[in-house]
Amino acid sequence: MRTPFRLLCRCLSGALGRSPSSFDLPSSDDEWAKVLRLSGQHLVTPTLRWALREQQLYSDLSAGVADYLDAVHELNQQRNQECAQQFHEVAALLEAISVQPVLLKGMAAIARGLYPSFGERMLTDLDILVPASRLPDVVETLVQAGYRTFPEHGELAGSGGWEVLCHHYPPLFRPDAPAALELHVQPVDLPFVKLLSSEDVFSAAVRSSWGASDCLVPSPTQFVAHNVIHALLVNTRGKLERVSLRQLFECALAIQKYGDAVDWCALSRRFEANSEGRALRQYLALARACFGQELPVHVQTDIWDRWRVDAYLVRGDLDNKVVEWTINLVGQTKSRAKNLCRKPKLIRK
Repeated sequence: MRTPFRLLCRCLSGALGRSPSSFDLPSSDDEWAKVLRLSGQHLVTPTLRWALREQQLYSDLSAGVADYLDAVHELNQQRNQECAQQFHEVAALLEAISVQPVLLKGMAAIARGLYPSFGERMLTDLDILVPASRLPDVVETLVQAGYRTFPEHGELAGSGGWEVLCHHYPPLFRPDAPAALELHVQPVDLPFVKLLSSEDVFSAAVRSSWGASDCLVPSPTQFVAHNVIHALLVNTRGKLERVSLRQLFECALAIQKYGDAVDWCALSRRFEANSEGRALRQYLALARACFGQELPVHVQTDIWDRWRVDAYLVRGDLDNKVVEWTINLVGQTKSRAKNLCRKPKLIRK
């Protein structure tokens, strides 16, 4: 099938060592426009540039497409370097009060060297995990350094009401800092803490030498688990979003780079024990369908898994705003009703 979604997936697979054929590349200005628009929506435009350069396909691009990809990469690299400096400053502040956070999500991937440089992964904010018992000290230290909650979150932060709703403190910002800062007391949304808790992450965190200071990042197994939970269970299923290619690609990249360091037996047992084994299998099968990532030997899919993966792919292929809006309306209504049953205090929010 030749849709912008499928073309983008085939191009991105070049960063995983798979050589796209000429059929796998956009063949006209109109196709390129659609693929680039979609890459922006999925926040993978710098990753797309990396994949094309990795396969020596960059010289085949039109000047307009190449210039656009170069410009996005350069701006993203500059911002990510500023984000890294921001984290090092935050880490120094927390070290002064004997707190060492664990980096999560995109910045953890960059710190561990999953990407060749700062520029290939787009960041939205900085996510760090801190011990819940030290959160008041951490917040006070950051407030003294100029960080503030956004005005719309002030009441929630002051009352402590966020604790029954969310796994992180309301985002903090500083006018001169490039990104908002999310202080997590749990790595994942509260209903999924049974799959991955802060105790799990802290007990197995890996020390990584990065830039101006050392930092802690999740172990390979927990990095993959966090990706699956956040991308599939929270965002795609819980919030009825389309599957994020940024997150799915990063999962495939981590599986490839970490190799045997991922304990698939332990990961599968944890998900199966908490009735989410099928979700793990389907997400990995989706990575195979999109990027050609081979399934781990311990993961076996069935007909139902493959059917569900096909449904995710159809959703990705959609290029009709009316149909997408209708699906979102029905899905969000169902999802919010389930969330209210699970968290009755959400009704006020």
